Amino acid sequence: MAMLEAEDAGFDAVFSRADEALYEAKGGGRNRTVLSAPKEEAGSALESTEPA
Repeated sequence: MAMLEAEDAGFDAVFSRADEALYEAKGGGRNRTVLSAPKEEAGSALESTEPA
């Protein structure tokens, strides 16, 4: 999952972050959601959670 940010030049930036999050989730196993972190949080690129 990725959100459109004010400083994005276009939808390609959002799709790129969403694609990275998708592959992070796929690599982490089943039933995962990964949220792309805002650009300001460059130290932690992706934050993932698993449902209970």
